[in-house]
Amino acid sequence: CMDYKNQRIFIAGSFKHVNHIPIENIAMYDIKTKLWSGIGDGVPSPNIASCVCIDSENEVLYVGGVFSKVGKKEKLLDVINIAAYYIKEKKWKSLGEGLNRECSSMVLDSVNNKLYAVGSFTQSGSKKIQYIGVYDIIKEEWNDLLGGNVNGPCRCIIQVNESELYIG
Repeated sequence: CMDYKNQRIFIAGSFKHVNHIPIENIAMYDIKTKLWSGIGDGVPSPNIASCVCIDSENEVLYVGGVFSKVGKKEKLLDVINIAAYYIKEKKWKSLGEGLNRECSSMVLDSVNNKLYAVGSFTQSGSKKIQYIGVYDIIKEEWNDLLGGNVNGPCRCIIQVNESELYIG
């Protein structure tokens, strides 16, 4: 994903190095300095970070995938397939009770303080959420998408304006 405000590119996947720099599955490229760096000690292998999206204003990177931990050593945090990394504070945070299966794609609605996530998940904690979930950043909780849900796993999502989402 592209952070236009701060001129950075974030990538996620299943990798241990970027440009010969040891990095665990999440990396940032600074366009100004032309340097790669890791993010918060990453998502430890054999886990996979499959998607990222950025809140440029607050410098929060949202990371989804198939993982149960983020960070390392004393900064290791238990999470469930989705987490947020606060870049300025250099700190990981879980997102509510997480998602019970893979998070494949996300989009941030910064106007309404909502993070939309799609994937193969069917619940967050004991709350049923069918393949698309809405995380309320202020209340720190997951909910169903208002107006209905979908009947199978989703792999992509895009928000085209304040009232329209497209999923696939």
